[in-house]
Formats: sequence, C-alpha cells, structure tokens
Amino acid sequence: MQPTKGPHTEENKARSIGKACHIHAAAKGGPRFDETQTPEQRRDAANGIWLCSNHAAEVDVDEVRFPAELLKSWKAQAERAADLRMAQPIVTRSAAGLLAAATELLEHPQSLPGGTWLTRPEMDRVREFIQQAEAGVLALLGPPGSGKSAFLARLGCDLRNEGWNVVAIKADRLPSSVATASDLQHYLDLELPVSRAMYALSRNAKTVLLVDQLDALADLADAKTERLAVLLSLISSVKASGIPVVCSVREFDFKHDTRFLGLAADELRLAPLAASDVEEVLVSRGIDTARVGQKLKSLLSIPHWLKQFVQLTWLVTAPVPDTSQALLGVVWEQTVLRQPADAAENDAIASRIAEMVADREELWIPRAELTSDEAVVQRLLALGILVSDPARLRISFAHQTLYEFARARAFVQNKRLSDYVSEHQTRCSYGPLSGPPSTT
Repeated sequence: MQPTKGPHTEENKARSIGKACHIHAAAKGGPRFDETQTPEQRRDAANGIWLCSNHAAEVDVDEVRFPAELLKSWKAQAERAADLRMAQPIVTRSAAGLLAAATELLEHPQSLPGGTWLTRPEMDRVREFIQQAEAGVLALLGPPGSGKSAFLARLGCDLRNEGWNVVAIKADRLPSSVATASDLQHYLDLELPVSRAMYALSRNAKTVLLVDQLDALADLADAKTERLAVLLSLISSVKASGIPVVCSVREFDFKHDTRFLGLAADELRLAPLAASDVEEVLVSRGIDTARVGQKLKSLLSIPHWLKQFVQLTWLVTAPVPDTSQALLGVVWEQTVLRQPADAAENDAIASRIAEMVADREELWIPRAELTSDEAVVQRLLALGILVSDPARLRISFAHQTLYEFARARAFVQNKRLSDYVSEHQTRCSYGPLSGPPSTT
C-alpha cells in the first residue's frame, strides 16, 4: 500500500496524491455499475475507496483487470492495517460488544417443548462451507416456519463452544432509524464500525457472521428499505475481509427481491422433517397418529407447525385441523380466547399491537407505550403469544405467523379491503399466497 499523504516543502502545507473513488459507479454506464444497488448504497461510504492518483485512474479505465471484488479486498486490507494502528482498548471494547450482541440470536429456542432437538442434515453442509479456504456467503433458505432461526442459533452455540467468535445479528430487531453503517454501529453501541470490529475479532480466532431473518426487512415492503441495504453492505464488507457469512431468508423473498442478487450467495434449502421424526414426536406426546391425515402430516413436517400442534390439547371428539390457518385458529382459541372473562380484552390488545407493527413497519414495539394495558400484555406473554427482549423494554409476537393472524383478525373486524388499499396504496406489495409469512 502506497502512502497518499506526506510533508510539503512549505511547513504549513501537506502533499496529497490520494483520490476518493467509487467501487461501483454512481451512474449507469460507469465502471463496475451494479444495477442491484439502491441509490443509498451507491452514496454510502461502503461503496467508496481511497486510492493513490495512479490507481484511481487505472481502475476506471480497465474494470476487467480491476473488478469490484479486488477493490473491496484492497479496502479491507487497508482497513485492517489501520486497525492495527488504532488504540487497543477501543478495539477490545468494540469486539466484546459485538460478541455480546449475539445473545439475541443464540438464546433463540432451538428445540420442541420438552427439549427435543430434531437433527437437521444440512448442518454438516453449513459447517463445511464456513471451514472452506475462501470466505463466502451462504443463504439458508426455507418456507415460513422451517426452523431457520433455530438452526442458526444451534450452529452459533456449537461454534462458540468450539472456540469460534460468533457475531450474530437479528435483522427483525433493527429499528427503522438504522439507515447507515454508522447507525448500525451506534445501535450496537460500538466504538468502531461493525466490519472493523469483526476484523479485530478474526485476528485472534476463527470468526463467523450469522444474520437471521433478512426477509423480515424485505417482507415489510415499504419505503424504509435502508436497514436491508445496510446489512447487505455489511455482509459484502465482511466477506471481503475473509470472514464467512451465513444468513437466513425466506426463499420467496430471496428469489423475488433483486437486492439479494448482490450477495452472490451459495444457497442451501432446509428440507422438511423426516416423516419418521414427526411420528416419533407425536407418539412421545401421546397423540394418536391415526387421527393425523396425510395433509396434516405434510404440514407438521415444518418445525413451527409441529411445535404449535404438540402444545395444544386435542380431545378425542374434536376435529383435527389440516391447514396452517385452521391450526392457528385453534391456537387462538386455546390461548387468547380460553378464559371468557379475558378473551375480548386479550384479542383487542393483540390486534392493537399487530396494527402498531404494521403501521410502523417494525416487528418490535416499545413496551412503555402499552403501560395502561400492562396486565393484558403480561397475560399474552404468559400465553406465549408475545415475547419480550432481554431488557423487557420491547415486545413482539412470538412468531410472525401469530402477528399475521392477529393482523388478519383485526382487518376482518375493523376494515374494508377498499379502505385499506386506499390508505396504504403507496406501500402495497405482493407475496406468496401459500399462507402467512414467518420470521423463523
């Protein structure tokens, strides 16, 4: 690396031969222009690199010889060298803070009620990927409820126990105010940019970045897309630094949101649970498998629905649902509506929270805004409909399928479709029709 600043013959001046350059051109037709980037990504510092004047000219006249990945590698190397010159206490504090932030994902429930962990054969493939010589990005794909979050949590815990530095970010937890890399740094309370803190970690141990629920940002489908752009830029920077990345995202969003194309990720799909594993779980819970038809068995091969099913009470005379919506209806009846004295109030507050989530396009709501309904919030937490963050400052639905169900009930009870479209016409989007989405 060539120095770009030095002393001048005149004492009150400095000599500079450096220039700020774009990695991907800001305008179409420019060198290394990337159509998948948003305007924010093109303007972001992550898309810039400081070069000496000679290289600044060369990289823009021969983009085949100087592809974007090479420039990103140069930038990562320069930042690593700068890190070495930074005050060690700051590096240490930022690295420790980044590891502490992983708790949100690593404490995600990994098993069925009773502690049963169903082995996923894809785990071996992921471990092979992160051990390979050249760092890359792996997209863990699957339908709603397929257990992507639990999978990443188990992977992260296992790697941490083996001595890895595990950095984990839950995309659904990011507030809409995160619009730049600096915002992400401040949200995580770090003194260094996230990518630099990650490199500091990678200097002393094997390091991996896990990003959960990227689809949570894409699925909200509104004007507030900066959070996704920030995370995609981070993933690109981390990969360029030689650190492997594993992220989870629903397959529909991954295939239809063009912003994901920039990840250049390998793909791995979580397969449904084996029929023998599902039957073993049902039998262990005393459930008569003769009552479980083929359609329901197919639904229960998705971990989220199996978990919901085994937590319910099934009377011999009661019909057994065979669709996700019907199963959610039973969940609602046996939790939210179970006690007649509390049913209406429980239902109303669940609907209100769902409306708050939809209006703000954030899955987590400040608990302080529901102080007058704290007793109901506590009931919904105890019933497993809501969950709280570790600090007990924010609440969310325990699973996005519950949020979608509560929102649908509120919609049916309070709105006409024409009114809703009129109110939200600038934010309407389209998704799969196979059922409600999930932040697994």
